[in-house]
Amino acid sequence: MAESSKAVSLTVEQEQPEAKPPHEGLFLVLTYLPVYEVVLMSQVCTSLRDAVNNDILPWLNVTVEWPLNWRLNDEILFKVASKANGSLKTLTLISCTRVTDDGLQRVVEQNPLINKEFDSSYGPAWHCIVGTSFGSYVTHSVGGFLYFSIDKVYILLFKTAVEPLDHS
Repeated sequence: MAESSKAVSLTVEQEQPEAKPPHEGLFLVLTYLPVYEVVLMSQVCTSLRDAVNNDILPWLNVTVEWPLNWRLNDEILFKVASKANGSLKTLTLISCTRVTDDGLQRVVEQNPLINKEFDSSYGPAWHCIVGTSFGSYVTHSVGGFLYFSIDKVYILLFKTAVEPLDHS
């Protein structure tokens, strides 16, 4: 009876199907994901890891939101933006309180397409002031003035007229 109570382990070896690379469409989806999800996708398989590490396509439009926003500082932002090799088109930072104006300026200087993309979408000569306490007196174009606050941070966005230079 003691022998019948022993557990019998039976191992059946099944042939595993060969792993296929992900569908090509998945690589295009990477460009629409926030940074956190791009990093997660790099852990799915080697093909996606290589795309995230070596291709600039997932890094042309960068969005940083929760849960990475509280960790992001100037140095990390610059490293992330550097993955686009100077071709970063859009940068969205949501509640990234550790990023400074100097850090943003450094990223914009290394990625001139950011300004060109905005200018081609909304026209040139936009100016933005962000702060907790400031005054302003600005001349702006019709339909080119926006002032609002989020919590205790105030944002002033306005467009000025672009006058051609007279070289006479």
